[in-house]
Amino acid sequence: MQKDMMEPGRQLQRSQTLITKEGLEKMGKELVRLCDGIERHGLVDYQYGVWEQQIIEILEACIDQYEANEESSGNSGTAQTGSGSHQGSR
Repeated sequence: MQKDMMEPGRQLQRSQTLITKEGLEKMGKELVRLCDGIERHGLVDYQYGVWEQQIIEILEACIDQYEANEESSGNSGTAQTGSGSHQGSR
């Protein structure tokens, strides 16, 4: 949903808010930490319905949009459009 709300031309509804870039980065790190904990006990991620790579890719796409918007507008607090290639959640 976050990724959809960040698409160009999308207007947020009254009750909708975007997660900050820092919040997305924190969620990505926490997801990796939790999945690593599962693996440490010999459990496979998909046994618990955790699709780590797909979730990380979506988080990275949202972060890319924030970064592209920052580069194009010079403001660090808004996000509307953009693309890029953010790497390295692990």
